[in-house]
Amino acid sequence: MRFVAFALLAACQVNIQPYEDRDCDETHACSAGSGRECVHGKCVPAWDGGALPWPSPETTGVIAGTTLTASGPLTITQDGKVLEALEITGCVSVEAAHVVLRNLRIKPGSCTDSPLQLDGSDTLVEDVEIDGTGHAGSAYGITGSGAVLRRLHLHGTATGIRVRGDHVTLEHSLLHEFNGSNQSTFVTSGDSHLTLRHDVLEVPGNGDAVVTLYSQDAAITDVLLEANQINGAGWSVTLGGDVPALPTSNIRVLRNRFGRKFHAQCGSYGPVTSFDGSRPGNVWEGNVWDDTGAVLTP
Repeated sequence: MRFVAFALLAACQVNIQPYEDRDCDETHACSAGSGRECVHGKCVPAWDGGALPWPSPETTGVIAGTTLTASGPLTITQDGKVLEALEITGCVSVEAAHVVLRNLRIKPGSCTDSPLQLDGSDTLVEDVEIDGTGHAGSAYGITGSGAVLRRLHLHGTATGIRVRGDHVTLEHSLLHEFNGSNQSTFVTSGDSHLTLRHDVLEVPGNGDAVVTLYSQDAAITDVLLEANQINGAGWSVTLGGDVPALPTSNIRVLRNRFGRKFHAQCGSYGPVTSFDGSRPGNVWEGNVWDDTGAVLTP
């Protein structure tokens, strides 16, 4: 059984309570007003920005002990459809509203498109692994918009997530081990209302950027990049660059940890580029080097 240890990181001294003595209910929810959320079948305190262990293969993707049923490619057109406990070989396309994908493992097989295409709205993706190992395609692991992705384990594809519309949240997830020539964990060229929170994001080598926010198609606004562990690529974080670059606003980069796993300066060129602190609502605060805790300025 997977055990998700919500122990403290010593430096943070945040009191996080243990599990409730019960599982989540049949709707994957905890008691209303309890301040708890359902994580891998157990009710745990809702994350308040305090210290949690970094996402890993053991705390993301399919919950250990889950029996998966084999499936081929799927196209979902029914609003409110819930897909659970499947091992899918082929691409999955969501073309409906309020779809839930939970406890799935997706292997693209002969599909050369993105293994998961989110073209609906209000999609929830929880405890899903996308394993692109040996994938013949050069596509992103996920494309689309209008989704919450939680405890996702994405690896082995050419590159990571390509946002094609607004309103995407990625949290408590692990994105790493890509194999394409121009890698990034998360890319947009002008989308807004984006959140990346408490993720491990890695791009080995000299890929594009770990997080790539290009504002050439539209001005990007309302982005939260908070409490992530970031490693690798060329510039590790690009916040509005490329040509022509339209103005950004309300880009908040808070309490992230920049590592030296692949390069001495996090990315081969450095940790960050194109952050414009003069724009309305743009904030860079509490970001540090992971190994020393020294403050990092843009």
